[in-house]
Amino acid sequence: MHIRSALLIARCSAGLLDLATALHARAVRLVSTGETATALTAAGLPVRAEDDLPPHLLALGDPQRTVQLLVAELPEDAGDDGLDVVVPSLVRAAARAHDRIAVIVDRADHRALLDALDRGGPDTGQRQSWAVKAARRVVEHDEQVADRLAIYETAELPAISSFVADFPDPLVLDAERIQTLSHGENPHQRAALYATSTPIGQPSLADTEQIQGPPPDYAGLVDLDAALRLAVELPAAGAVLVRRGHPIGAAMALDDAEPLLDVFTRARKVDPDNVYGAVVALNRPVDGATAAQIAKRSLGGVLAPAFDAAARKALKRRSRLRALILEPWPEPGGGLELRPIAGGLLVQEADDALDPARSGRVPTRRAPEPEQWPALELAWRTAHRARSLAVVLARPGALIGIGAGQPSIADAARLAVQRARRAGHALEGAVAACDGVIEFGETIDALAEAGIAAVAQPGGGSHDGGVIGRADRVGVALVLTGVRHLSL
Repeated sequence: MHIRSALLIARCSAGLLDLATALHARAVRLVSTGETATALTAAGLPVRAEDDLPPHLLALGDPQRTVQLLVAELPEDAGDDGLDVVVPSLVRAAARAHDRIAVIVDRADHRALLDALDRGGPDTGQRQSWAVKAARRVVEHDEQVADRLAIYETAELPAISSFVADFPDPLVLDAERIQTLSHGENPHQRAALYATSTPIGQPSLADTEQIQGPPPDYAGLVDLDAALRLAVELPAAGAVLVRRGHPIGAAMALDDAEPLLDVFTRARKVDPDNVYGAVVALNRPVDGATAAQIAKRSLGGVLAPAFDAAARKALKRRSRLRALILEPWPEPGGGLELRPIAGGLLVQEADDALDPARSGRVPTRRAPEPEQWPALELAWRTAHRARSLAVVLARPGALIGIGAGQPSIADAARLAVQRARRAGHALEGAVAACDGVIEFGETIDALAEAGIAAVAQPGGGSHDGGVIGRADRVGVALVLTGVRHLSL
């Protein structure tokens, strides 16, 4: 298809000016309106300025008035010039008429357009591909407008449809193979580690520097990933131990002066029976004293932002211990999470809602004691990263019991209490956090009987009233956070 005229309606930028200049050099007449026309004219390009955008611009009428190419960006907000109404209509019409009009809504397609012009014009397949992208962009734009209007009218959060534009279509994964692994989850499975250039999530274990030990294996990387994701979310100096994908210990400094060694020691004692083969992530540089204790344990790996000279010397006492540095230490959250299913991928936003437990609502007569809030915070953040359904028990500075990956909150609570008792932890006055909604008062009864004094949970269930009433009867402080953190 030969392109003689192009209608350009987009924010003026170096990219748009480059495209307009390239079109003019290829003898394509430029048509525009409003601020776009003003900017192109100011850049010295010959532009036929239209005060309005009549429908015949996209018709098969007078060749001198009709355009064969539309380059458009849909406005983010409605303006006095009316383009928020006109441009979507033009893009929609051009997409439908792709047999005679090419429509470009993505700046990434500018190069392909110019290459096509050098070959005589875009072919049918290219125009159809661009038209599909344009039609989808109009739908996304209309949904965004509807969501904004809903917010103005009801003050409610936007519908999930408004987030469609954040999910690329198509999703193209560009991954570089970093290394092959000794095996996968089991010895008969082959495996490899890839680094993705597509920003689908953070943090990235593909960027670590290994300073000692054998290359990491598949299970070790899975454990390091789970430990890292919780460690980066702890607001103070912290240590997280993970085994087979499950947190088995976590601790935070009680104050800024507490040594990292004490934090690690508390984390290690949460579930001492399962420490063998676990990995530990520490969110502060590791000193010699802490490294010496790590080297005494049968851990599979340690990850931190740095190791000082004394720490590196101490770790060498266990040459098989994997030690990895991740610098810079990542910020929590962001990106997308991918899960393969038969014949496809499930993609969702990462659960990075770092809502503190303290921001929740206390509906019970009893409120948590001041010294219980840091323990609730640690338990709540760990429940966020534990496999659902999960109940996490804590005292100030450290966890004391974790029940995760259970079919019900009640089962998770029983498991957490059982593990805490097996490890010899005192339960009286401790706190608990659940990643899912407590639907029945029996779970509150079981936690109260074990000595738990305060519980943080999302709330929002159909039986909230009964659960709150049961908590009042047994003297448990209840915090409703309003946010679920379920994870498969």
